[in-house]
Amino acid sequence: MAVMGSGGHTQEMITLLSHLNIGSINGKYSPITLIASKDDHLSVNKAKQMTQSLSDCQLVSITRSRSVGQSYWTSVVTTMISVMESLVIVWKVRPKLVVCNGPGVCVPICLVAKLLNRIVVSLRKNTLLLSYL
Repeated sequence: MAVMGSGGHTQEMITLLSHLNIGSINGKYSPITLIASKDDHLSVNKAKQMTQSLSDCQLVSITRSRSVGQSYWTSVVTTMISVMESLVIVWKVRPKLVVCNGPGVCVPICLVAKLLNRIVVSLRKNTLLLSYL
């Protein structure tokens, strides 16, 4: 599972994934599920392009935990919605590995993945953070 952050984070993830053997029946990292925020149309479109070129790949959209400029009080509600959506997705897909980078889009997915004992890899400016229980 790969979480597409917004803006440049999506391009970073696409670059990373393009170097892996994904999306084919014999692919080492197949099947793959791409996660993007419902309101991030650029990331959704780039992920759709990627899924069309890969045979064993799906795209799922979730609610963003907190939008830019959103108040902290209302973000509690959207974060709870995002966590519930993430729980359903991670429970259904049961990924062995979650790769993410970037902003809050990945927080609910990573939280749920950790709770379900999945390996979570977070990429940050030339740093690889590996987290598992």
